[in-house]
Amino acid sequence: MIKPNYKDYTLQQLLEAQEIIDKAQFPLRYKKLCAEIEFKKHDPQQLALVERKKHLNNLIFSKIIMALLSCFFASELYSAWQLGVASFRKSDYTLADNPPMFYFIVITNVVLLLVFLFLVFSNVWLKQAEIEE
Repeated sequence: MIKPNYKDYTLQQLLEAQEIIDKAQFPLRYKKLCAEIEFKKHDPQQLALVERKKHLNNLIFSKIIMALLSCFFASELYSAWQLGVASFRKSDYTLADNPPMFYFIVITNVVLLLVFLFLVFSNVWLKQAEIEE
């Protein structure tokens, strides 16, 4: 059986290995793994890589949520255009019955859709994180 060389692993890989290793079956490997993690925790370059990966994971999650919200606002706009009905707080507003509220809801949906699409397709947060580093 090939023994892993933990010195070649990044801190992120070591942390992932620590989560899945069978401590009962490989107690010596687990000890070596923990020792290498402690050693690499003091390396600023390794810590920066782990923090960057966490930041990117959060960014991806945020972009997924914003993409879903964009789909919601797009469907609301499509409904307003196709059916002539804009919904807000369980109330329906038509262009014929209440034009100011209908336009307000449509404009609000357009603005929110554009903001979320901008945030999904731009890398503003990623560029900001690189500036802070």
